[in-house]
Amino acid sequence: MNQKEVELKKEKKVREQWLTIFLAIGLSIGFTFGLIFDNLVFGILMGFSIGMILGLLIGESQVKNEIKKSV
Repeated sequence: MNQKEVELKKEKKVREQWLTIFLAIGLSIGFTFGLIFDNLVFGILMGFSIGMILGLLIGESQVKNEIKKSV
C-alpha cells in the first residue's frame, strides 16, 4: 500500500467512528423523546437524522484536523 491509500483508510476510519458515536447518541435521544411524546417512529427518525448530520459534520472536521496535524 502506498502512503495515499493509508491516509484514505485513516480518514475513513475517523469519519466512521464519529458517525457511529453520534448515530448511537441520536438514536438513544430520539427513542427517549419518542417514548415521552408517544410517537416512537418520529422520535427515532428525528434522532437518526440529527445523529447522521452531527456525525458527518464533526467527523469531517476531525478528518481536517488530522490532516493538518500530519502536514
